[in-house]
Amino acid sequence: MHIRPFTGQDYEPVAEINTLITPERPITGPFLARLDAEREPHLLHGRFVAEEDRRVVGVAGYGQWADILVPGEVFVYVRVHPAFQRRGFGAALYEALLDRLRRLGIDSMKVTLASDRLPGINFAMRRGFIEY
Repeated sequence: MHIRPFTGQDYEPVAEINTLITPERPITGPFLARLDAEREPHLLHGRFVAEEDRRVVGVAGYGQWADILVPGEVFVYVRVHPAFQRRGFGAALYEALLDRLRRLGIDSMKVTLASDRLPGINFAMRRGFIEY
């Protein structure tokens, strides 16, 4: 297992993982790249990927959105390819995310999960997230 910062080479595998996790909202690598290019530069944003045998198997990210900007707060997510879940990739990605956010001085995180995503809800609750 290797955790590293996201690079431009990661758009396609990250889009694939996102689509596997939320098939009702399929996305592509070029779509993600366009979102990043259009992001307002003053808003915080970043991603990490998890690799196994040089294959991207998970992604974690944080970001702020201009229309709901709260200073010191970011939205976060962790997604792991279904074939690699429950093997520690999500936990390792989350720890990398926490480390980065601490260094940035972020003191509040939010996550949005659909009510039918029980594995994701359980993952978040084990890490102290509460429903609001």
